Amino acid sequence: MGTSFSNKVATGRFKDNYQISDSLGFGSYSEVRYCRRYADNQEFAAKIIKLKKLTVKEKVSIEREIQILTDLEHPHIIKVEEVYVSSKSAYLVLEYMEGGELFDRIVKTDKFSESEVVHYIKQIAEAIFYLHERGIAHRDLKPENILLPHSDSNEIKVGDFGLAKPFGEKWGETFTLKTCAGSPQYTAPEVLSNDSYGPEVDMWSLGVILFILLSGTSPFERGGEAQTMRAIRNADYSIDGPQWEGVSTSAKELVTSLLVLDVSQRPTAKDVLAHPWINGINVSNKKFGSHLTDGLRRLSMSSKNRKSIRGTGGTTLGLQNLQMQQMLRQIEPEDDSDDILDNKI
Repeated sequence: MGTSFSNKVATGRFKDNYQISDSLGFGSYSEVRYCRRYADNQEFAAKIIKLKKLTVKEKVSIEREIQILTDLEHPHIIKVEEVYVSSKSAYLVLEYMEGGELFDRIVKTDKFSESEVVHYIKQIAEAIFYLHERGIAHRDLKPENILLPHSDSNEIKVGDFGLAKPFGEKWGETFTLKTCAGSPQYTAPEVLSNDSYGPEVDMWSLGVILFILLSGTSPFERGGEAQTMRAIRNADYSIDGPQWEGVSTSAKELVTSLLVLDVSQRPTAKDVLAHPWINGINVSNKKFGSHLTDGLRRLSMSSKNRKSIRGTGGTTLGLQNLQMQQMLRQIEPEDDSDDILDNKI
């Protein structure tokens, strides 16, 4: 492991400074454990990565994730407190997201309104703006990665930077985004192509999240995985139907502007933050019906049935690329090439 993130690397041994407790989840080569710091009894989540069995490429991926996380400091992005590195393991000490996932919070309330959607989407857009200004694409924005520090908090934090990657010129290198990476229902269509793409993929994912928060339904969920990929590639979705009754025209306009195939027409995070709806203009004051929370509950349960790490920056690269590879092969069985799926980092 390199030392480009040395400002966060702690001295001594992790176990001498933290008491490790319950497991919070597993990744393809990591585990996340609840822990407390002996010095002040403060709670954290420790992502423990076993380095011994990793390939060179996987070690580069882990180092890139640590480098990105330790380079970030934003109120709506999960924070790395410090990092411990030994010959066998790396320990990322992260903020503990006691409040869990945003969707879980919403389904527990019987009153949810468009103005609250504005509140949360604005915070996510602020995090994206910060990342893109620093030359980082998240590439895996989805509801499971929108987290709450406390059970009574209205502030969110974006987590899981396992698929994040720089783009353009950064750290003395030139980075290109080409990997078919992400979570299927939230992946932008250009990610499914055999070409490079840009940070606009995060804006598409924001559009999917906004669609779900307004309707309680997923725009591209179909009967099967291959059908889902086709719907994404064709931007095949609808904002008609009873679940959209009462949703403001301004909110719908923002959704459709984000879910466009032409990336040059997709708004940037800065554009979203300047949008009238995000700034409280023409926002509907009507409370959403039970269809929204019922739909979010179904989507939340579905996501929990898939392997993931809850709210702690878990690395899910291997799992997601395998899943995406299987889907793409169902759509294009005549194409044996999997160049875009070999986890280029």
